[in-house]
Amino acid sequence: IPPILENLIILACAAQLNCSFSLHGSPYQASLKDLPGDCKLKTQELPAQEEWDKARTIQDALLGLAGLPKLMTAQTLDHFSAKVREEAAGYERPVNQLVSLLASEAGRQGIDEDFDRLNAAREAQRFLALVKSQQGCALVKALAAFASDSPDEAISTSIKGTESVLHVLPIDRKTLDLTLGLESPLKDEAQTLEAELLAALKWNEYVAALAPVVERINSRALAILQRQIQGSKVAATPGPEPVTSGQAAGGGIIPPAQGGGMAVAAKASWAGSDEAEVLRKYGNDRAALERNRKIVRELKSIYRTSQVAGDNLPTWVPESLVERILEVHHIESLGQGGVDERSNMIVLTPTLHALMHVCEDARIDLKTGLLSIPSQGIERKIAVHADHNE
Repeated sequence: IPPILENLIILACAAQLNCSFSLHGSPYQASLKDLPGDCKLKTQELPAQEEWDKARTIQDALLGLAGLPKLMTAQTLDHFSAKVREEAAGYERPVNQLVSLLASEAGRQGIDEDFDRLNAAREAQRFLALVKSQQGCALVKALAAFASDSPDEAISTSIKGTESVLHVLPIDRKTLDLTLGLESPLKDEAQTLEAELLAALKWNEYVAALAPVVERINSRALAILQRQIQGSKVAATPGPEPVTSGQAAGGGIIPPAQGGGMAVAAKASWAGSDEAEVLRKYGNDRAALERNRKIVRELKSIYRTSQVAGDNLPTWVPESLVERILEVHHIESLGQGGVDERSNMIVLTPTLHALMHVCEDARIDLKTGLLSIPSQGIERKIAVHADHNE
């Protein structure tokens, strides 16, 4: 018998007997021209047609995989199962990270964890775990039975729109917090912005994309601060002190212009602080996270200002907000093997902290007490207290 005719007979028998093919223990999509001799036939339990149709509908709503078979056979069932599991596996890690960061964000923002965005993310996590745990007929039955209080659109967006949300978590609200420390009516505007931010955080991603809201809130908060600064300048009686190269009027460090602009070598996009890196390192290890928070609080309490000479907060910043605004930077990043210890940490203003993250040649040496950024012509002394490493 010609090989192609032999394959046709085998495939016909497999279809009649509800059998699928496996090769070396894994499902194999056999065809007339591709049926290895060491393929094995296995009897495949088939779900009810109603379950098959419902499973395809659920998959389409939550994962949106195109090109999956409509006709149910033992082979198409194996194909459906393999493709759905493969697709879901690619989303498992970011969705797990999303759930963890949203739960942490709820604590940071002082809100209860029962809100739409986190609920949808947890349902997405449950769905992906279900797909991972089943295959074949059992997977189809599980998909058909999947039900959730969160809308399909919210779960799907939590799965496929995860990266854009992770990009803004944890939410950097330092500028907003500064505006909340101002006097009315500017404070009233800041409180309205805070309410908008919290509302967007609570809504699911399908209803309100978080990243654009965070960007808009930060932009509007910055505009409020600029109005405060302009008002302070008008009210001030002494004339402004002359600004020297490398120093801002408020004492903060600014890189000198070179060739009409700032030549900054990009190292990484600035996310507002090292907190995102700490959360990535420790995940749900609350003991490790609290230890990090304790070290950060202690260092801020020791210095109550940036350790770098000339790196000062604006003089109009309320004293009560100073420790809250200052940031602690890991000299060698945790992602590159740096330790989460005082010996690898330094207290900076947000401005200089951002500069350390975007300049490739930025260097800090606590032993010599020097910070340098050669590309910007910056070199500053660092204050290191005797109890810094205790």
